[in-house]
Amino acid sequence: MQREIPISQLRKIEGRGKFLTAMLTFDFFDLLLKLTIVSLATLYNPYAVFSFYGASPSVYILWTGMSLILDMIVFFNILRWKKVAAVTFFLLTGVEGVLSYAIFRPIHYPEPLSVSLIHNIAVLVLWLWAFKRKWHLFT
Repeated sequence: MQREIPISQLRKIEGRGKFLTAMLTFDFFDLLLKLTIVSLATLYNPYAVFSFYGASPSVYILWTGMSLILDMIVFFNILRWKKVAAVTFFLLTGVEGVLSYAIFRPIHYPEPLSVSLIHNIAVLVLWLWAFKRKWHLFT
């Protein structure tokens, strides 16, 4: 009779893989970029946000700050192999994509909906592929 390998041992044997590790690295740098944007917009010139996006600085900073906190929580739980974090990541990315297009679009350089949609779908497909390959390691 074959003994089943515990999930913790399986994680050590298989590891994250190069693709998921690369995607998590890119996500980490995205978190750093968001942190920089929030801190610079808050500390130095919050009204520059209004001149670029046309949204109230307080609303933009509040949304980006909340998004940053949620993204960090999801990121660290993905590192801990939590399925809930992976699913929440997709929901949060979808909401962020819709809100960034609907509310926080640059005034002077509007991006067409098709470009925004193609970009968001491409990113989500890459993440889906990264998670699908290691889904059996998530708990």
